[in-house]
Amino acid sequence: MRTVVVACLLAIACSKKAEPAKPPPPPDKPPAMTIEELTRNTDACKDYAAKLCACSTAHPDKPDLAELCRTDAALPDALTVVTALAADPDTTKHDVLLGQAKARKIAKACMDGVAKLPTLGCQ
Repeated sequence: MRTVVVACLLAIACSKKAEPAKPPPPPDKPPAMTIEELTRNTDACKDYAAKLCACSTAHPDKPDLAELCRTDAALPDALTVVTALAADPDTTKHDVLLGQAKARKIAKACMDGVAKLPTLGCQ
C-alpha cells in the first residue's frame, strides 16, 4: 500500500510541466546603438561638462556659467540612463526608439555646447 502511494506521488510530481520560459524579445526590435556611437556620445558629454565647469571655475564673475555648469553637468548621467533604457531587453520597441532618440538629442546638446564654449569666453 505504501509503495503504491509513493509511486502515485512520484507520478504526479513528474507529470507536472515546467513553467513556461519567458518569451524571447520580439524580433522586430530596432538595432542597438553601436559601441562607436555610444563612446563618441559619452566622451562628448563628459568633455563638455568638464570644460564648462572648468571655465565656470576660472570665471567666477560670470554667474551664467556657474548655472550652466550646475545644469549641464548632469548630461553625462542623463545619457547613461537613456542609453541603458534603450539597451534593456525588456524595453518595448517604442521605448527603445524613444530612448535612442533622446540619447542622440542629449549627445547633440553636448556637441553643440562644446562648439558654443568659445562664445562664452571659454577655451
